[in-house]
Formats: sequence, structure tokens, C-alpha cells
Amino acid sequence: MAQNESCRANWSDPTQRKYFIDLCLQEVNSGFRSGGTLKPSAWTRIAEGLEKIIGKKFTQKQLKNGWDYMKKQYLTWTKLITTTGHGYNSVTQTFDWPAERWDDYIKANTLLTSFH
Repeated sequence: MAQNESCRANWSDPTQRKYFIDLCLQEVNSGFRSGGTLKPSAWTRIAEGLEKIIGKKFTQKQLKNGWDYMKKQYLTWTKLITTTGHGYNSVTQTFDWPAERWDDYIKANTLLTSFH
């Protein structure tokens, strides 16, 4: 890989995702959060950390997109898990709602339809 070439970001890879989240948390806990995202210097440190840990280079845009993607997932998860009578099965780590309940929930919460 060329020196300035970045890798394709794969936020579904559990190892890459864990390192990314850990590095983001480190930056947030160090005070490098600005509004709903991180400061530019934090993205630089996260990119350097990921390159050191997993040997892949990422651009600030890729990292910010990963942050936004996981933030949407988290907000959806918290909404689902706090729904009264949610039917969450901790053994299978799934929601065992009947199809009608899912249809009603998806209609009422368009955020879910953005995850394909």
C-alpha cells in the first residue's frame, strides 16, 4: 500500500470497531469532544492509533463517518431497549417481537429504515 493510501473502513469488523471505539473514548475522556463529535486533533490521534494497532490508515472523513454510523446505531439501540414491553431476549441478544410489532415500530421510527 502506498504511504498516503487509506484503507476501506469496515465498521462491521468487531476487532477494528473495538479499537476505534476505545480510541474515541480515550479522546472523549481527555476532553477532545466538540459538540456531537470530536475535535480535529482527536481524529488525527485516532487515525495514528488505528494505524499503529491494526496497520491500516484512515482519513478523518472515514473516521467521522464511522462515528456517525455507530452513533445512529447506538441511538436506535437505546430507543429499542427502553421501549416498554420490548421483548428483548438477553440469551440470544435479539428482540423477539412479532412481525406486527416490528411493522408498527418501524413505521413510527423512521431512523430504523436508514439501516440497510
